[in-house]
Amino acid sequence: MPTDEIRWVLGQATPQKNESGKIIGYVGTITDITERKLSEQSLEAHEARLVEAQRIGNIGFWERDVESDTMLWSDEMYRIFGLVKGENDLSPDKFFDHFHPEDQQVVRERFGRTLLTGRPFDTEHRIIRADGDVRWIHVKAEISRDAAGKPRHIFGTTQDITGSRQNQEALRQSEDRFKMSFDVGGAGMFIANSTGNFVQVNKSFCSLLGYSEEELLTKNSVDVSHPSDLAPIPEIYRQVAYGEIAGSSREKRFIHKNGEVVWAIVSGSAIRDPFEEEPHFFYQRPEHHRSKISGTISGGR
Repeated sequence: MPTDEIRWVLGQATPQKNESGKIIGYVGTITDITERKLSEQSLEAHEARLVEAQRIGNIGFWERDVESDTMLWSDEMYRIFGLVKGENDLSPDKFFDHFHPEDQQVVRERFGRTLLTGRPFDTEHRIIRADGDVRWIHVKAEISRDAAGKPRHIFGTTQDITGSRQNQEALRQSEDRFKMSFDVGGAGMFIANSTGNFVQVNKSFCSLLGYSEEELLTKNSVDVSHPSDLAPIPEIYRQVAYGEIAGSSREKRFIHKNGEVVWAIVSGSAIRDPFEEEPHFFYQRPEHHRSKISGTISGGR
């Protein structure tokens, strides 16, 4: 054994006494408990990492004993609900009292179905913290049963998803504002993919070119552009797609369905979706110059 190795030992001793009761010595044992201590330290470190992971992920663990109708919470559960450990009643009824009034009945019904069917519980709902703050949580739970098939324990996790919910709501509002602007805005607007195919057009753009929405969605931007303006289109798409330029703004000519040439100022930029490999392109036509209408192209395009 290396001389510098640290070992844990357990020392035990029993005093030895003479006939008058005076301690004259000890008989003892020393047991090497290094492996046990290392296991305990490893377990403590693991539990510390688990607690930290729960804190970082805003995920709490809980367990309900169905027979005794008691609950066990992890420290993170108390933080999520804004409660103080040891000062709050954790009975299931009190647990439900923290749910938002508008969500309580639905959650109780879903939880009841889980007890009856044994299917996993998975739902999102609101809670009201002790300080009155409303939070969104995602709860998942599973049931263990005894030999007779009766529910014995319910194990679950609770994650604070308020930030995610707020981001989703902000995104929804942003999308609603964009849709309103796109649908009813006075400027002609369209969205095309990286090859120039139209994927979305608004009424003003349809009116500008004399096509219906259904007709334009079967076409490519090349199909409605003046032949003399075709050359730079693919290069502009490429530069915007790869971030070489933030966007483009230029005058160009469109061909109306009746063959009329329509001048317009067209501005565009890339729309990037993290779930799609290729970007789409959003373009708007702030105004078109009727003074620059220069005639028609036979047969249209």
